[in-house]
Amino acid sequence: MHKILWPSLLIASLAACGGGGGAASTPVAPTPVTPAATVPGAPSSVAAAAGDGKITLSFTAPSSDGGAAITGYTASCAAGSTTATGTGAASPITVGGLTNGTAYSCSVIATNRIGNSAASSAATATPAAAVSVAADFPGDIVLGAPTDTSMRLKLYSVDRSGTLTIAYKAATDASETQSATQNLVAGKVLEVTLNALRSNTAYQYRVILRQTGSTTDTVSKNYRFQTARPKGQSFTFTVQADSHMDENSDVDQYKRTLANILADQPDFHVDLGDTFMTEKHAEPLTAVIAQPTSKATLDARYRYERANFGLLTHSAPLFLVNGNHDAELGWLVDGSAQSLPMWASQARLEFFPIPTPNAFYTGDSFVDPVAGNRVAWYSWNWGDAQFIVLDPFWNTATKPGADAWNFTLGARQYQWLVETLSKSTATFKFVFLHNIVGGLDGAMRGGIEAAPFYEWGGKNSDGSAGFAQKRPGWTAPIHDLLVKYKVTAVFKGHDHVYVRQELDGVVYQTVPQPSAKNNNSGANIASDYHYVAGTIVSSSGHLRVTVTPGKVTSQYVRAWLPKDENASRRNGQIDHEWTVNAPVGVSPQKITGPAKVAR
Repeated sequence: MHKILWPSLLIASLAACGGGGGAASTPVAPTPVTPAATVPGAPSSVAAAAGDGKITLSFTAPSSDGGAAITGYTASCAAGSTTATGTGAASPITVGGLTNGTAYSCSVIATNRIGNSAASSAATATPAAAVSVAADFPGDIVLGAPTDTSMRLKLYSVDRSGTLTIAYKAATDASETQSATQNLVAGKVLEVTLNALRSNTAYQYRVILRQTGSTTDTVSKNYRFQTARPKGQSFTFTVQADSHMDENSDVDQYKRTLANILADQPDFHVDLGDTFMTEKHAEPLTAVIAQPTSKATLDARYRYERANFGLLTHSAPLFLVNGNHDAELGWLVDGSAQSLPMWASQARLEFFPIPTPNAFYTGDSFVDPVAGNRVAWYSWNWGDAQFIVLDPFWNTATKPGADAWNFTLGARQYQWLVETLSKSTATFKFVFLHNIVGGLDGAMRGGIEAAPFYEWGGKNSDGSAGFAQKRPGWTAPIHDLLVKYKVTAVFKGHDHVYVRQELDGVVYQTVPQPSAKNNNSGANIASDYHYVAGTIVSSSGHLRVTVTPGKVTSQYVRAWLPKDENASRRNGQIDHEWTVNAPVGVSPQKITGPAKVAR
């Protein structure tokens, strides 16, 4: 008979299976399942900073690396069909090789072993050249020939070359316009014309110079100018005469006057000549009488005077009037291009923006066979005034000597003057010239005391009538034209003293020097030059003339150096003032009594 063993076997089997009444077994942990890695998230908070030909992108790393370490970043900047990239291990990343002035849209992607993230949100920037700001343009600027819609600039630097643009805007505008880029060459004058300007508008501008071999722009401070004003608008202009810059001149005194003029913020500035002095001196600040023997020597004097004017003319357009020492003299013309008057005429046109006849200016359109179009006499309107510049030298073919009838405007200029005055509708009319055509002593001296004589007044030196014989076919002596057409004032220089006079309703204003060493010689000078009427004041200084629809006010602004100031002599003080109301209808006045001598 068989033994039954199944309970034991059953117990053993249950124990092996962890069941039944046997001991418990140790549990076995399941093997974890690792999720598959993905690409990282996109970078965030992207910011773009423009540089010179580059954009630098800063950003925040993705919040998720996708389960795999980020191995790098790629920044991309696109403009149209052009894309440039830069790479890096972290923020920031720079993208180079970009075009200055072009707007780029930039983004960043992150990369891990799986691949690239989506692009970040875009940030935009426009690369631009690195800029350093200079107090002044490294040279000098002369504004000139302003109109209602344009301004001419002539720029010069002794030692700087490069590309140059003018950034300009109306003073009330937010954005600038830039002129076309031009090349500035050291030692050469560069002319820039700004067109399509708004009339009766104050502008400001900066000069942007990228010097040759540099990657940095030098940007000047802001300068200013004003486009032409229509009738009914008030304005200020300034006048100087006879800076000379010879042995009797003081550089600091001249600079003081120019600084005072700049402070007036005139719409423009008129210089009455004897500025370049090349008929008398080849070099500045010397007593040596010697004319330049080459154009290079003469040009150096013009560059010297440009530098002086440059203290002012970056913000005040300059109008030049020829003086007897400025060498553009008809009696020196010999038909040769290599002569002093030709060099002087060429230099004036080369170094300064001289008005030429157009829709805004009238004047000398004659083309000399040797000198070309000199444009030494011209006229323009501004506000309620007309301005007329005359030249009594080029057409004076015979050196006057003792016979002042030799001095002449010439038939062409005289006829233009008649037409200009007869057609004028301006409330105020101003005439500018260096000296009266004729004058006294054979040296063109004097004011209203000289006005009755020669081409200006019609009389011979003995008081007899001479105009009909000496100027056959001409309408009338110049002074008679001024009276007939109600000229407000004649501004003249030459005599180095301030004298205000009036004759037949016309103000004759002799303008003082801006640069004289001697500041108390007015009475002696006036006596030597035959002034017996009017208000006389010594140099130095300038005239500030304000024109409103109702009146003209002229002020003599005195220039004093700090060392010469005291309680009664303050720089910028007004030493004399006169006013003419509109319309000009004052009764004729003759010379009455002795001159009134002021300080």
